[in-house]
Amino acid sequence: MGFKPKSLDSSLRYRRSAGERLEADAILKKATNALQVAKRSGYNYVADSRECEAEAKAWTDLAAPGVIFEHTAARDVMTPCTLALRPEDSIDRADRSFRQHQTNMLPVVNAKGLLQGVLTADSLLEHDSTESYRVRDLMTHDVKRFEESESFERLKDFFAKDSRLFAVVVRQGRPTGWVTPNNLLALGTFLNAETFRSEKVNYLGSKDLQVVDL
Repeated sequence: MGFKPKSLDSSLRYRRSAGERLEADAILKKATNALQVAKRSGYNYVADSRECEAEAKAWTDLAAPGVIFEHTAARDVMTPCTLALRPEDSIDRADRSFRQHQTNMLPVVNAKGLLQGVLTADSLLEHDSTESYRVRDLMTHDVKRFEESESFERLKDFFAKDSRLFAVVVRQGRPTGWVTPNNLLALGTFLNAETFRSEKVNYLGSKDLQVVDL
């Protein structure tokens, strides 16, 4: 006749119940994550926990340092340039252009549209009277140029080592836009998987399914 010590039986029951509790907690966590994904995905959507885990890993990989901008070029982050001045233009015309277009800098091009330099709004303020000046007199030729295909990392490296406040983006010598260190700094903020989550609230009356938190 077999005999099982009471203490051993209690130990087995405890380990089994603890294991079941851990398994139940894991299942509940997966279900909660899937529910959150379904809520963010809108109307009539079923989320699979395995797909959610794969999706979370994909977003985490994308948020790794340097990855999201790996294939980003200067043309993707530049401020487009829609207006240019000529060296022979009057300072009065340049001043009106600054005011109308709400900008602090404008490229200066020759008759063929090739970049010759840049005129800044600050350069006008440095002179008491500009009536006798032309753009050529106040423009600067010390301008850093980047081709549209230049990489995002190369732009960051330049501004990290250079004190200039902007660089001009060109295509075959013609200005198409400019970049500033502040623009790149805003784009280069730290990312994580949560960065990509939508915070949109779905209201009744929309086409999205509203799920109440449990």
